[in-house]
Amino acid sequence: MFDIENIKESLDKFVIDPLMIVDAQKNIYMVNAALRYLVGYKEGELIGKKVEVIFADSEKSILKKSNVEKLIGTGTILNIETYYQTKDLREIPVLFSSSVMHGQNEKDTWVVCTARDISGRKKVEEELRAAYEQVKEAQDQLVQAEKLNAIGLLASGVAHEVKNPLAIIIQGINYLQAKLENKERDIDNTFSMMTESVKRANRIVNTLLDFSRANKLELKLEDVNAMLEGALELVKTNIKFEKININIDTKKSIPSIFVDKNRLEQVFVNLIMNAIQAMPKGGKIFIRSYDKNLTEPKQGIYGRDDYFKAGEKIVVIEIADTGEGISPAVFKKLFNPFFTTKGLHGGSGIGLYVSRNIIDMHKGLIEIQSTQGKGTKVSIFLRVPQERGSNE
Repeated sequence: MFDIENIKESLDKFVIDPLMIVDAQKNIYMVNAALRYLVGYKEGELIGKKVEVIFADSEKSILKKSNVEKLIGTGTILNIETYYQTKDLREIPVLFSSSVMHGQNEKDTWVVCTARDISGRKKVEEELRAAYEQVKEAQDQLVQAEKLNAIGLLASGVAHEVKNPLAIIIQGINYLQAKLENKERDIDNTFSMMTESVKRANRIVNTLLDFSRANKLELKLEDVNAMLEGALELVKTNIKFEKININIDTKKSIPSIFVDKNRLEQVFVNLIMNAIQAMPKGGKIFIRSYDKNLTEPKQGIYGRDDYFKAGEKIVVIEIADTGEGISPAVFKKLFNPFFTTKGLHGGSGIGLYVSRNIIDMHKGLIEIQSTQGKGTKVSIFLRVPQERGSNE
């Protein structure tokens, strides 16, 4: 048993951890200077208030505003992680303990509550967790890179071996078509099917060659807008745009950048084709280019942020569509090699993987945003070379 009045002053002056005393009605009877400082209240402001005012209703905490009155006073509580709420409604993680004590009068019951600010510890935990996730992601990507390197070597060998037989087959078909006169309709249809099948096989072989050669770049100072126009011309020779409306908004004075023109055009063609295929009933494609100075770092390959630093000047290329969008399940697999949603008569499933590989090798970034049923936007970020003597 103790006399509450006699120890109030001592608790306020000499207890360094945040402390409060709560009466039997769960009203705050006394708080020390450390607690007032932690939660931002002036002396006297908390006295008489319900104890719940100190606690946050954080879903991360067992002991929170909605149930604190039931738990405090039921017995001893030791080192529970919870969250205090400051006067300006910020949440502060604390390690909370409490114990029930009786005054000189048996009817007088008090709950002494102490807490320890663990903001620093929680911050370190979050940083360690984030670092672990980055290391794990980098390890997974390195393992995947080794596998893909092996696949690339195999793809190159297979593609070269298959390409010559395919050329001989197509020559044979053309020869037979020329030799056979008065061909019956079913024979002519058979020749057409054979020709289309060989052409499809040849396209797959060429894609495999692109996949295996994606690590070779020839960098020159190029105009991004010219490459976008070139990519559109390449697409227009193969696709009819009867139901597709293309909106182009390219900045005229955009800086030139060091890129491999053929590889970057390949990326643009792939992204435009993907946008078209996402709109079988028609729609709109928006193509933008502009430059800007970054206000904060952007993460690069393997989660590194050393590719783009705050204040650095970059060129941004955006290709957006009003198509079907991408489901969350598919979104997770977008950059997986040989993953496709287009079926047997669609793509080979490595277009986006090769595209990202090309952008990564330019020390750039490719980001995809999509809402199912509303469309997709792909953004590419590439560095503008610094002028000599410039501090940008």
